Amino acid sequence: MTFNDATIPLPTSKDGLTICQVLASPPGTGGLEKHVIEISGRLSERHRVIVIAPEFLREQLDARVIFEPVPLDSGRIHPGVLWRLRQAFKKHRPDVIHAHANKAAAMTNWGAWGLACHKVATVHGLKRNAKMFGTFDRVIAVSRGVGSRVSHPHIDVIYNGISRDEMARVDDTSARTLRQATSNRVVLSVGRMVPVKGFDILLDAWKQVCAENDGCELWLVGDGPERAALEDQASRLEIADRVRFLGFRTDVAALLTQIDLLAISSRREGFPYVMVEGLHQRSVVVSTRVPGAEEWLPDELLVSTEDAAALGRRIACVLNHPTETRSICEPIWNKAAAELTQDYMIQRIEQTYHATLRAA
Repeated sequence: MTFNDATIPLPTSKDGLTICQVLASPPGTGGLEKHVIEISGRLSERHRVIVIAPEFLREQLDARVIFEPVPLDSGRIHPGVLWRLRQAFKKHRPDVIHAHANKAAAMTNWGAWGLACHKVATVHGLKRNAKMFGTFDRVIAVSRGVGSRVSHPHIDVIYNGISRDEMARVDDTSARTLRQATSNRVVLSVGRMVPVKGFDILLDAWKQVCAENDGCELWLVGDGPERAALEDQASRLEIADRVRFLGFRTDVAALLTQIDLLAISSRREGFPYVMVEGLHQRSVVVSTRVPGAEEWLPDELLVSTEDAAALGRRIACVLNHPTETRSICEPIWNKAAAELTQDYMIQRIEQTYHATLRAA
């Protein structure tokens, strides 16, 4: 297996491409949906971009993006849905079809069968079955760890990047008010409250941190089906007064400027978007050993997944040695500022499209 990290010069032609982005996730806006929304908007500055996705995505897309509503959040082999997907491909005659994640890739294989299409797929997470990517011309992996699960001769590792301008425009009034209301050291964790994010592990770890450290509190940002259970867990562990459930928020970038540490406790992750935001805001990040985090953070800031005791010890150590930890993070912050940007990500994606077309 070969990972392609080298930069390929963009062609000098100013002619734009017609690109179909395909997303098959259910309603909601997580990292996958955010990625498709952002790259579609940016690519539409130079290309004709069509997003084929369930209806919920329509209102979140850039006005320049053409939207084709297809209920791809249905079953993978629903004949009527696959027929509509195929008709969308035939209608727009794309230069490149770009499918995102396993389900969209599998449905694109059916919908584009027999059509003269060039296909790219992005692998966003760790799944047991990655066979659907074998028929694509080229595969993008959001981290080396994710790419290692896919058997394909052409894999481009392209890390998720963010727009620093968008982060800078976030209103920080509420975040500053929260910070000013406490003199405690603050640990932040962000994500949808589902088992894969490991918030239950983080609460167990936080119990240990609280037992050994006064003057610290945990802010949990996000919502989801596990929230009530997590609130019950905090009460059962007798740490409810040291944990704040802040719910879904749109000012995560601002919150990151007000904290002492960002904690990622995921059991499984393709590439944590919040880690990118944290590094851009020069936050200290402690994470479980998930792809992306393993590739960017030093061993001093990593712990094994499912190990609450190790996570608690590491968080406590970082909180108690802020100067030493920030010294370790300095080169990582500088590298992220150069490479984990939306501009860099879009350039690499365009390079993948052109490499696919040149190889045809």
